[in-house]
Amino acid sequence: MATRRIPASVELHPLFKRIAQFVRIEKYDRDGGHSKPRIRIEVATTMMPPNLIREMLKAEVQCVRCGQPIHPFRARTKGSSDRTELPRHVYVAVACPLDVNIGCSRGKAAKEAYIAIEEAVENA
Repeated sequence: MATRRIPASVELHPLFKRIAQFVRIEKYDRDGGHSKPRIRIEVATTMMPPNLIREMLKAEVQCVRCGQPIHPFRARTKGSSDRTELPRHVYVAVACPLDVNIGCSRGKAAKEAYIAIEEAVENA
């Protein structure tokens, strides 16, 4: 029986090249202040073809800390109304959801993964 290969990271996923143009890096200074703002990686779905959004939401990569399969493209609850079939606000995550394992998203591996995505978007 063949095993399914899951990409190690978001920027190594075959889909990334197709969605990189829609990825937005946003500085978010509520957490780190103006001197060390945290970045949020958002996907501008309003300009994406619906089939690409569906494919993106099904994509899987490995959690950067524990290696478990995760869905890195997640609908943001606030701002995604029930009026539309597809979410309008999607963010990128590199680790297990907080309700699965909060420790995966805290640490050096996650920080480095977000930096790698930011660099990949800049170079796309």
